Amino acid sequence: MLRGAFTFIEIVAVVVIVAILSSIAVSRFTENSELYLAIDQTLSHIRYTQHLAVMSDPYDSSDQNWIYRRWLIRFSNQGKAEYGNGWTYSIFLDSESDPNISPKASECAKDPQTGRLMSGGFGDKIKTVDGMPELALTRHWHITAVSLRGCTSTIAFDAMGRPYNHTSVGPDIKRTRITDVCRITFTHAKEGSASICIHPESGYAEMCG
Repeated sequence: MLRGAFTFIEIVAVVVIVAILSSIAVSRFTENSELYLAIDQTLSHIRYTQHLAVMSDPYDSSDQNWIYRRWLIRFSNQGKAEYGNGWTYSIFLDSESDPNISPKASECAKDPQTGRLMSGGFGDKIKTVDGMPELALTRHWHITAVSLRGCTSTIAFDAMGRPYNHTSVGPDIKRTRITDVCRITFTHAKEGSASICIHPESGYAEMCG
């Protein structure tokens, strides 16, 4: 006699098996994927930038511009091979309130483990070989595009860890508090896209799809 439908126990068994297989596949993809390794690294460095901002004390009673000295992370698309040749990012202190928001070697954070400059290359000032090659997202991780929504390509943190947009307007620097979730999306040549979200006010950063 033919049965007209699956039993409830059979359906549950199939769902459990599919869930287990899916979790294994996702786990392997996450562990071995260039896209997720790049996201995980960058997420850690965004949190480190915020940490530097909270732990530093920029106050200087002799300088009225002390409040503008903030730790930044800047994403940029470099056109020269020796300076990244694609998407890179740098972590630096805007110590001179430079309207061009250009990281210099003297302003870059240093990796606490290796002492290397935390830059994948920038402009004609920091070569990739002088910094950390893994911060050259295109060259090292094959990230073909970086898009930002709700924030600019340069993100600053104040001494309370709050995130700001950091842009130049003519000769002046414009800093505005981030009020919406900042979503940074990486696109890999073969592995699709994934995002990091930075939340307003708290500056909390997390992987968000």
